[in-house]
Amino acid sequence: MDKSWVWLPRNSIEYEKGATTFVYSSARSLGDPKEMFCSCKDCRNLCHQPVERVLEHLVIKGMDQKYKRNECWSKHGDIRTDKSDAEPRREFEAFDLIRTAFYDGEDHSDSQNQNGDDSQEAETKEESDFRKKLKEAETPLYFGCPKYTKVSAIMGLYRIKVKSGMSENYFDQLLSLVHDMLPGENVLPKSTNEIKKFLKVFGFGYETIHACKNDCILYRKEYELKDSCPRCSASRWERDKHTGEEKKGIPAKVLRYFPIKDRFRRMFRSKKMAEDLRWHFNNASEDGTMRHPVDSLAWAQVNNKWPEFAAETRNLRLGLSTDGMNPFSIQNTKYSTWPVLLVNYNMAPTMCMKAENIMLTLLIPGPTAPSNNIDVYLAPLIDDLKDLWSEGIQVYDSFLKENFTLKAMLLWSISDYPALGTLAGCKVKGKQACNVCGKDTPFKWLKFSRKHVYLSNRKRLSPGHHYRRRRGWFDNTIEEGTPSRIQTGEEIFEILKDFRNDFGRPLERKSKRKITDLEEDDMVSQDEYDEDTDQWRWKKLSILFQLPYWKYLPVRHNIDVMHVEKNVSDALVSILMQNTKSKDGLKARKDLEDMGIRSNLHTQLRGKRTYLPPAAYWLSKEEKRRFCSRLARFRGPDGYCANISNCVSVDPPVIGGLKSHDHDVLLQNLLPVALRGFLPKGPRVAISRLCNYFSRLCQRVIDPEKLITLESELVETLCQLERYFPPSLFDIMFHLPIHLAREARLGGPVHFRWMYPLPMPMQARFG
Repeated sequence: MDKSWVWLPRNSIEYEKGATTFVYSSARSLGDPKEMFCSCKDCRNLCHQPVERVLEHLVIKGMDQKYKRNECWSKHGDIRTDKSDAEPRREFEAFDLIRTAFYDGEDHSDSQNQNGDDSQEAETKEESDFRKKLKEAETPLYFGCPKYTKVSAIMGLYRIKVKSGMSENYFDQLLSLVHDMLPGENVLPKSTNEIKKFLKVFGFGYETIHACKNDCILYRKEYELKDSCPRCSASRWERDKHTGEEKKGIPAKVLRYFPIKDRFRRMFRSKKMAEDLRWHFNNASEDGTMRHPVDSLAWAQVNNKWPEFAAETRNLRLGLSTDGMNPFSIQNTKYSTWPVLLVNYNMAPTMCMKAENIMLTLLIPGPTAPSNNIDVYLAPLIDDLKDLWSEGIQVYDSFLKENFTLKAMLLWSISDYPALGTLAGCKVKGKQACNVCGKDTPFKWLKFSRKHVYLSNRKRLSPGHHYRRRRGWFDNTIEEGTPSRIQTGEEIFEILKDFRNDFGRPLERKSKRKITDLEEDDMVSQDEYDEDTDQWRWKKLSILFQLPYWKYLPVRHNIDVMHVEKNVSDALVSILMQNTKSKDGLKARKDLEDMGIRSNLHTQLRGKRTYLPPAAYWLSKEEKRRFCSRLARFRGPDGYCANISNCVSVDPPVIGGLKSHDHDVLLQNLLPVALRGFLPKGPRVAISRLCNYFSRLCQRVIDPEKLITLESELVETLCQLERYFPPSLFDIMFHLPIHLAREARLGGPVHFRWMYPLPMPMQARFG
């Protein structure tokens, strides 16, 4: 079936002829039905239309993009070819990747001669060694084996181990059993360690770097030969738990580093991937909207500030993500491992956030989280990133068949809010909890709820907005303030450039040092800074500032929308489902009185001073039952979300156990609908506006100009929430949405900078 016509302009005669031929030939192959699936942009093969109308839709609206790119138009009589014959098995695909990682079958003698005889001899020796390894890998599994070679058998079995989560002990038993079943001269390894050694020969291994058990240092560079930590004097080696004897040669803690330079070389050895890595250069948006980070202001600023870097279309732009996880999949286990992942933004939107294209670079060991000491473990990765920026590496491009110097840069980090504070080195709790506002975070301390809250959103309104003068609706004051300017990365670096980092667990101090004992050149530690200074909210000078370009980037640490949505949704559902006897309600009224606000004023609607129940934001018992009943009856498309009805009880009305994605669906789609007819108009409208904000923010295609309006609308929405809801609701997660629209303007669509795709590769590797 001819498919070339779909890429032609719809107003051309060739397109009309191709569409006509396609529609009527499809109808004949389907038995001349009266109606058939319509594949236009609106119908998307979801409904039947008369044959003439299908042709009309294709000419006027065009074909659905997903169906257009599909190789088989099975809905219209196209027969799908058997993939088992047309495509190699996964085991052989992996072996092809091994081949291309070192040798592509091309003769590069001319390019080698240009670099001199020495480099040619070195390259020849490397290829000679690889040919020997390759010959061993291509050996049949046993004499006369028609299907499997050594490497294809290893790949097939190892893939089963990874996908099924099989332990090494069980896998060793399986290998031993299969080895005995095969003829005696077979070359199948008998243990997992032998397989790992075999794969490491081809560059698929990792580096093990010993670490201090107190997270002080890595035993590399100047500390490589030491047997104890120079800071805490802890031994490098493990000790027997019973006898206390030192086990020489067995490290107490090990960092696993997967070198990125060799992996980048392998990426360009694949012709298909080398072509995909150039996608961003020719596919930027032309209508002013943002569909990919390539359309963002951050990408444009990098191009303008470093034109030499931008001139090479194959240079990589990366995002870094990390989060703690339990490798044993047991919820009550306290062990925490921290994988560090890299996201490649050179690829198309449908590819760059896929699990197979997200690279694991570091595996930081537990049992406890590295917290502020994560910089110690990031050092090997940062060293390679610095080299990739300043010097680059020589890489062979299999698509263009040429050598070039590859460089890479880190655009930003992606993490939940506590991990953001860990990476950035700033405090994310207390008076200066906002990493963007910093010293100007608008905090208040609630005496009875005993927590910091973040109000004063009226100062972000336009100067003439009527909410500024509404004293009775808020805290009995007229708002005349304005928000402060956000600090740039250069300003933050100037503040922290003399900051003394002290990594590792705190050492026991014999006595406090006196001020008179400090020498003039001694730098002040973080504990000695006053709260009024700019340094007080910082815990360290982040290692990311060692990257020469880091301080110039407009967005360095993304606020994760996934976790913000989850916390906002969870807080709203909790406060709606509370009853009038809740202790939180009593605390809220006391906090209002302590702030000088009458407890009934925040529930006034339409400016009338009529008394409402002390908690007008609570659902009544009957409303709770009907609200839960609506959620329990929800049925979404397959894969849209989890079965929310499993998390909802109608009698008694209780909601619990929702996951992050369930909260995303609830906040953006279900909550405004489920609340119809409930609550007074004011609180209900405020919640609906907040839900609408997240729904518009998380769209796949974003108009930057509309984001400015969206940001101002959110400020007004938060002021409405302040008016109707208790101050205790407004923790830091209700403050952070103010900055999400700004980050979207700078960094592009949200779904490239949130953590939904990132736990998947973590669980796939370790779950």
